[in-house]
Amino acid sequence: MVDIAVFAEGPTEWLAVRKLWKKGILKEANLLGSQKKKVDDWLKTVDKLIVTKEEGILIDPPCSNILLLYDQEQESEPGNVSQRIAKNAQKAGLSLIFTPIHPYGNIFLANGNELTVSLHVADRPGPDGNRDFDGYIIDLLESAGPEIVADLLNDNKMTISSLRNKVQHLPAKEETVYLLGKEDIPELMNERGWGVQRSKTLLYSFITATQINKSHVWFSEKVIEKAPAEKLRLVFAPLIAAWDALVTMATVDALRG
Repeated sequence: MVDIAVFAEGPTEWLAVRKLWKKGILKEANLLGSQKKKVDDWLKTVDKLIVTKEEGILIDPPCSNILLLYDQEQESEPGNVSQRIAKNAQKAGLSLIFTPIHPYGNIFLANGNELTVSLHVADRPGPDGNRDFDGYIIDLLESAGPEIVADLLNDNKMTISSLRNKVQHLPAKEETVYLLGKEDIPELMNERGWGVQRSKTLLYSFITATQINKSHVWFSEKVIEKAPAEKLRLVFAPLIAAWDALVTMATVDALRG
């Protein structure tokens, strides 16, 4: 089976891939580090990922099949991110020539130096146009939010008993909570001249509405856990394609070898 190492700028992205992998949304492969509770080893930018030593260029932790997760942020095009990564890699002595994976404009593949790299650039815009991975979680909440929120509120491992009892006796409260997070809190901020800027703020709007006192990283992972498989495949279609392309290329290379 193909081994894949996923390196990301933040824990939300890495944990999202692990959750999609565990749910069987991603093509079968071995995700390195999937059993570890700490993800610190996998939160690395390219300059920290590539280690140049006397014996040559090393990937730390070592793997020949890499999925990189970056945000587009304020860049005008996802390709600008791939170019920046290629330049950083070149400084470490590693040549990466990224080519787009069609039909998506935000995923790229590089093959060479006995290394295959698939790059996913998160391009979902927030209210102020900043493009990042949080936007994918917002997309899930937009497309399947009432179902996800209802599942969160009725989960006895997440919601305090008084709130859980309230929604179980008054199911309409689930819709109320969803609309609080989606509309009421953001609209109140806008009315007060303190408009929502980033997708992460919208995530915390939902966290506040559900009264689940956890971080956006934890909340994002749970949203993916609760979301219907068909919505995950739709929202994360580019990420799934980036993973699949890596598995396919690694399998072909292994057969050739």
